[in-house]
Amino acid sequence: MRLWLDPNALASRGLTVADVSTALRSQNILAGAGTLGQSPVPPGQSYEIPLRVNGQFKNASDFENLVIQAGSNGNLIKLQDVGRAELGSETYSSNARNNGKPSIGIAIYQSPGSNALDVSKNVQAQMNELMKDFPPGLKSEIVYDTVGFVQASLEEVVITLVEAIALVVLVIFLFLQNWRATIIPLVAIPVSLVGALAFAYVFGFSLNNLTLFGLILATGLVVDDAIIVVEAIARKVEQGMRPLQASVEAMDELTGAVVSTSLVLMAVFIPVAFFPGSTGRMYQQFALVVAFSIALSTFNALSFSPSISAILLRPPRPARGPLGWFFSRFNQVLHYRRSPDDIRRLYVRSANNQMVPLSEVAKITPTTGPSVISHYNGFRAISLQGREASGYSSGQAIQAMQQAVSEAAIQGVGSDWIGTAREELSAGNLGILIFGFGIIMVFLTLAACPYTSQMYQNLERKYAIVGAVAGLLIGSSQEMIRELKQEQDAEQNLLRDLNRAIHSSTDKENY
Repeated sequence: MRLWLDPNALASRGLTVADVSTALRSQNILAGAGTLGQSPVPPGQSYEIPLRVNGQFKNASDFENLVIQAGSNGNLIKLQDVGRAELGSETYSSNARNNGKPSIGIAIYQSPGSNALDVSKNVQAQMNELMKDFPPGLKSEIVYDTVGFVQASLEEVVITLVEAIALVVLVIFLFLQNWRATIIPLVAIPVSLVGALAFAYVFGFSLNNLTLFGLILATGLVVDDAIIVVEAIARKVEQGMRPLQASVEAMDELTGAVVSTSLVLMAVFIPVAFFPGSTGRMYQQFALVVAFSIALSTFNALSFSPSISAILLRPPRPARGPLGWFFSRFNQVLHYRRSPDDIRRLYVRSANNQMVPLSEVAKITPTTGPSVISHYNGFRAISLQGREASGYSSGQAIQAMQQAVSEAAIQGVGSDWIGTAREELSAGNLGILIFGFGIIMVFLTLAACPYTSQMYQNLERKYAIVGAVAGLLIGSSQEMIRELKQEQDAEQNLLRDLNRAIHSSTDKENY
């Protein structure tokens, strides 16, 4: 209810806005009038009758009859004498319409720690339930839902995850060219990813874009150990060893290396989990999911991969048919085309079935132009990407970029940071400490494995290096001794010649 007052009418009657407010607070009230027949009462009183007073105004007419002041002659000054009452909206700062029809907008925000998909589903179910009691002509409709973007992102990430697995399998099959050897790393992928999801569930991690991105990244990481183990065993099988013996000998060589490389990779990701704030919470989930995937892949590489290799691997046989022809051609053209000029070396068939170089019918012309027109916060934007030069930190590069932007400032053009630079600015100098801690972790991990044979190939090679260095030191020492002896001999000869000259001279004092 809105009360509109006429300042001139108020002034002519000697009233102010405060007088109207006081009258409104004193007359538009909800008051309890008591009860008739409430104890204690005389005998025979059988009923209690509550009293209700119409103290609250119900419509604009009631407000206009509000008595502001009573005159000395009995005249009443009411609100309708100095203004009017009108039923209107609570605020006019916003106006909601849906398809041109008046509407009421209700914003529902997700509470911290809740699941966005569950919130959206429950809200839709509750609104469908409430619509059953709506008056005729009133209905609810969800016009904006951010969960749709989240759902689409999750679907795209899942598709990317499937594509990543397919590409990993394809690459393994192309280079190992053995379907038996391809099966073993393929099995390691779901085992590690399912185990990582179980870890995320136990620790209460949410399924978001970053955790799923961690799984995509882990898809390529978790097969590394299995590929190394399978390749080493397959090589020994090709040399004539039985699969079981090849598995045992390969693991004797690779166990230390697999453990060491996995520890180093985990030491790289684990410090990222210490980023602060809500952003740090997201990166914590990403880093720990990747680290746990690596740990599971290491366990698989040390247990499952050699066991199944001893069962499945057989001495290789040359591939025949279309697959054999494809592998031979693949091995021939591997690392062949490296520049756009190599496209000219391709051939096409002409109308008379003659092979013609592509350079005869087409030409390569480099062009310059934007491949994508970027927008930021709805505004047309230019994305500037860069990295620090050698010898400079990212913080110094950010400061230099800020200085350059301020010097080249254009009226009406603003700037903002996105990506890792934005996170670095929000995290301050804490990133330096975290990554420094990561370097220390990697160093300590490497230092804890000084006798890992496969990491340094073998102990004999290390001793050979030490012996070579010692030999160089001894050789250089002998050379230094020889040079010192020559200098001493030259010095003694000089002293001898000087002494002879002194004794043979008649004027010894001049010497």
